[in-house]
Amino acid sequence: MTRTLPKKPKHYWLIAIGALICLCIIAILYFAASRPRYVILDIPSPISYLPRGSWYTTEYTTQDWVDSHDRYYIWRRETVAYSDIHDTENGYSSWASVVEYFDKWLVEDGWTLYDHPFIDPCRSALPESEFLVKGEDGYLVYHREAPDSSDYPIVCLAIWPVTVFDNVDKYRIVLVTVNPSTLTKIRIAME
Repeated sequence: MTRTLPKKPKHYWLIAIGALICLCIIAILYFAASRPRYVILDIPSPISYLPRGSWYTTEYTTQDWVDSHDRYYIWRRETVAYSDIHDTENGYSSWASVVEYFDKWLVEDGWTLYDHPFIDPCRSALPESEFLVKGEDGYLVYHREAPDSSDYPIVCLAIWPVTVFDNVDKYRIVLVTVNPSTLTKIRIAME
């Protein structure tokens, strides 16, 4: 008498393979959603007409909030714009004229000026907001989508004068974009 072992059903292997495929898909989606997505603005520096007149620095930063696990991708650039006293041909006459240069580029790209008396989305991403006022002779906020929550990208534009002997020599410029991660957007949408 020969003894035969019972055959294992094949559907166990199918279930195991299906579960492995599902885990792989979840892992791929998680890593794709957590990949940094910076909002990069293609705006030439106001002094790009000069040799070496490009942006001085460009930084890419990830900002994580421990209490909520929210993650924001911050892109930052710095440069200057010379005043018309320093550069009589191409210089800027006022803070407003430098803002006008950037406003033209931002509006063409779909950004609109955001001015809310109580909400300031630039406070955590723009250190210059500690010593500059929001508005004229300070920094401005731009947005594309609903500005009443933190799940939308914003632009912070800080401009302030640098004086030499009581004359404005140049304007320091900091351009920052803040973009929430995909997982942060999903978490906020589920609230």
